[in-house]
Amino acid sequence: MRRMVNGRDLFVVWLLLIAAIAFFILRGEPSDMVEIHHSGLSEIFELSADRYIVLESLPNVKFRIQDGRIAFVESDCPDQICVRTGFIGRHGQTAACLPNRVSIIVIER
Repeated sequence: MRRMVNGRDLFVVWLLLIAAIAFFILRGEPSDMVEIHHSGLSEIFELSADRYIVLESLPNVKFRIQDGRIAFVESDCPDQICVRTGFIGRHGQTAACLPNRVSIIVIER
């Protein structure tokens, strides 16, 4: 006995297919560079070597590069949202500390 496919079943299948495609496109690829914007300047660092970064113009904000990812590890801002963001490492991911006017963006080489 054959079952007929109704419009609702077809809609659900298309919706799941679109969601799966969007997931793979939007999740981004691992990257190997990060751009740090601060005080109207930007600096680019490689994510290949594990290290800490402290910028001269922002001595109270510290970053950690580890396993091809970067994170704010210390900041003197009151809410600590930037620190709680954790590590980012995929192309297009961003994190920011608004009180200190600094942001990090994972970029392609």
